[in-house]
Amino acid sequence: MKKILVITDSLGLPRENPEECIYENTWPFLLKKNGFITHQVSIGGATIDQLFRQVIYHKLFNPDIVIVQAGIVDCAPRALTQFESQFLNKFFLSRLALRYLMPRISNSLRKNRRISYTSSDSFEKYILRFKKQFSEIQFFWLGIMPSNTDYEKKIPGVTRNINHYNSILNKNLGHQLLTFDNIGDGLMSDHIHLNELGHNCVFNMLIDKIE
Repeated sequence: MKKILVITDSLGLPRENPEECIYENTWPFLLKKNGFITHQVSIGGATIDQLFRQVIYHKLFNPDIVIVQAGIVDCAPRALTQFESQFLNKFFLSRLALRYLMPRISNSLRKNRRISYTSSDSFEKYILRFKKQFSEIQFFWLGIMPSNTDYEKKIPGVTRNINHYNSILNKNLGHQLLTFDNIGDGLMSDHIHLNELGHNCVFNMLIDKIE
């Protein structure tokens, strides 16, 4: 029986919002239900470097297959850097100011500052680190889900960033990258997270590759 190590951000997890997707409908559970021994390491809101820090522990699971899903947290346009956000949220007055000001100016800041939590160079570096750690076994990476008109309207610049970071994944992973050019109705209304249909789509694609 094959052992699969799953490493993801929140896209591998169940959710309550903006719509519900229970654990039994997530693609990691569907792999387990299909007879694989799975070990899941999923951290909501994690960047690629934060996920890589877990590898030193969980590689001792000695998997036959590793599946990584990460990238949207890294590439999404941000109004503030991680440091700025953490610092401003430490104090009551600055938190209050953020609550009232950010909805009005966040899109302008994203457009003009062009900040992402992970630079494209750093993103590529960690892809190669992941690949090296698991060079002797089957290794797959799930590409960043494609953007759409509504998501671009909500987060200006996200389409450009998703396409760029997916191109970095493709350059470094080739056939090990699984892409979702047409996820259709598989995303929740936040345009990021997978609903039941999306999780099932990922599961079926993985089964085709693994088997």
